[in-house]
Amino acid sequence: MSALPVRLAVQTLRANLLRTVLSTLGIVMGAASLSAVLALGDGAEAFARRRIEGEGLLSILLSAKTFDRIDGVRVPRTAPVRFTTADVGALAETLGPAAGVTLVRKAVLRWRTPLEAAAATPPSEHAALASGLAVAGTVAPIVVQAGRPLAATDLSGDTPVAVVSVSVARRVASGPAAAIGQDLVVGGRRLRIVGVLPEHAGRDEPVIMLPFALLVALTPEILEPHALVVQAPDIDAVERLKGAATRWAATRDADGVTVAATGLQRLRDVAQGILIFKLLMGAFTAIALLVGGIGIMNVLLASVLERTREIGVRRAVGARRRDIVAQFLAESVAISGTGSLLGLALGLGGAFAFTAVMRARSEALIYAAVTPQTVAASLAAALVTGILFGLYPAVRASRLPPVDAIRAE
Repeated sequence: MSALPVRLAVQTLRANLLRTVLSTLGIVMGAASLSAVLALGDGAEAFARRRIEGEGLLSILLSAKTFDRIDGVRVPRTAPVRFTTADVGALAETLGPAAGVTLVRKAVLRWRTPLEAAAATPPSEHAALASGLAVAGTVAPIVVQAGRPLAATDLSGDTPVAVVSVSVARRVASGPAAAIGQDLVVGGRRLRIVGVLPEHAGRDEPVIMLPFALLVALTPEILEPHALVVQAPDIDAVERLKGAATRWAATRDADGVTVAATGLQRLRDVAQGILIFKLLMGAFTAIALLVGGIGIMNVLLASVLERTREIGVRRAVGARRRDIVAQFLAESVAISGTGSLLGLALGLGGAFAFTAVMRARSEALIYAAVTPQTVAASLAAALVTGILFGLYPAVRASRLPPVDAIRAE
């Protein structure tokens, strides 16, 4: 498109400024509605990602299959896969330095306080769900509310240390802070409490976390086979690491290991729901864009009637049909482009303001966000609408017979 049609389009729009502004308002409202809906959807997806990462759902679980289903009947496996500390290092080397690998063994552990163990007639032992850990690679430390998490030096051997839940800490001492440095007695062996886990949503099951080798040495009753847990650095890396872990598991035992990523599935479900929301609400907001497009068509059709003589003169002095089409399309694109930019700014600003007010006046966890896809979709939808609805008036103007157009009043 040459500069002449664009210059003529700008002059015409400026000459009819009020009509241009009114026709632009429809595109502004349509683009604002669309960008606001997309921003709310992007905010919901970003919030879901943060929640999944904050809840520790960036893990991939490799567990041994303990049974096969044959003709609908569960048949226990005689020799399920048993992961070892060597597997921790091998899997960590396969996945690379960005991921962490933890070997977990769960068991029921029975314990007493030192005073209970020293009593002439000691009371019944306390039961707790114990987790033995061995780590390799980059693994986020266990979150504690008092004391410290288990260090890498603790987990590399059988150091007699443990991190316990609040309920265990309260049996040992008056509370979490007072329990730090106190001992538990398990099978005649003392374990020093170095940290206390936070209480989650009012639930506090008795839990003891200790080094893997130490739990193996204590030989408690095993509830389930060992499992490997891969910790991803972020939600976007889960898919790639899951694939790598699946390939590694196939070399270990092609049919004996199950690989699952809870957080990834949750994110997929959330993303699917948000996509449906965007499509549904986008269909409603498209009505506003259609109204804006009809406004542009009406303005251009009126312009064609008003400028019939001008069009005839231009055709008579050598203007081609495509030059006339380009001039009217330039007017349409100018209106829709300006409206889309103003609507994008208005819609994004409104979305952020609305969510801020909602959070301030209620406990609603509603957010807005901006992504390149949102910006591109809003601008493209408005521009395409302007071009489509401006095409008919432009073609109609180009098909006016030059002689009849010159003689028109």
